[in-house]
Amino acid sequence: MKISIAALSLALIVAGCSSDPAPTSSDVVAFLEANTQGADQAKISLDACHLKISFESDVKGPNAIALLSKAVLMADLSKFDFQTVGIRPLPDGGSVLIAKWLETAEYPTPLASKLLEFSTQSHKDFQPGELTLKASDGSVSEEKRMTPSDLQGADAQDLVDLFQKPGGTVSFRLTSLMTGDANGVTQLPTPHEDGPAFHAFAENALTLEKPEALLVNLTFLGDTAAPDQLFGGLVTIPRQLTFSVGSDEKAKELTGLFYHYVQGSCRT
Repeated sequence: MKISIAALSLALIVAGCSSDPAPTSSDVVAFLEANTQGADQAKISLDACHLKISFESDVKGPNAIALLSKAVLMADLSKFDFQTVGIRPLPDGGSVLIAKWLETAEYPTPLASKLLEFSTQSHKDFQPGELTLKASDGSVSEEKRMTPSDLQGADAQDLVDLFQKPGGTVSFRLTSLMTGDANGVTQLPTPHEDGPAFHAFAENALTLEKPEALLVNLTFLGDTAAPDQLFGGLVTIPRQLTFSVGSDEKAKELTGLFYHYVQGSCRT
């Protein structure tokens, strides 16, 4: 299941009405299971407006290093815009459906506050800093690293100011570096020393009931999800959802399915 942040490349307007019966949650889940990439390794559920996708896969890192990847996406579909979406082509002929956060939806500041609370319980002190990232498509994003004391001092207005920025969100990352020897051969990685603390933080995040949007991605060395073998991790509030399907037509079909489901089951 490819769940990631992607660039918006094509706008699509979905018709606002349909003579067909409103799709059910089973219809949406069945379509995702049949058409999204990697769905055979995922567990997908839809409870009213709350979508949950859990994914686990054995992968190979550099030099065939065995890694275990686990990801969980939880999202309230009513918070996302399925009337105007993006569809981006993939090199293999497939397409990515991109649905952004609704401009009229409230910012997820309570969720962000809870994540900040969890983070201050598990993260060590580190140096502040800023990072500017430039993607291959020319888009530029900026990241500001906040220390635990910064996080403790953040209030609701600070979070509103953050979410008001284009693509602004709260993310927590655990990153490990793989180094090479004098001959350029990649050395075997070691678990991150802060892995158990970050794992506890991620597990706390996953206990939150029906968050507006939450993505947790963890990578372990070996084939078991042992906290002391955590190699990398991400906990973030995604401001857009992406779904990889087999074709442009499937992306449009999924868009209509989401749109009519939300209109029939999530709007009051």
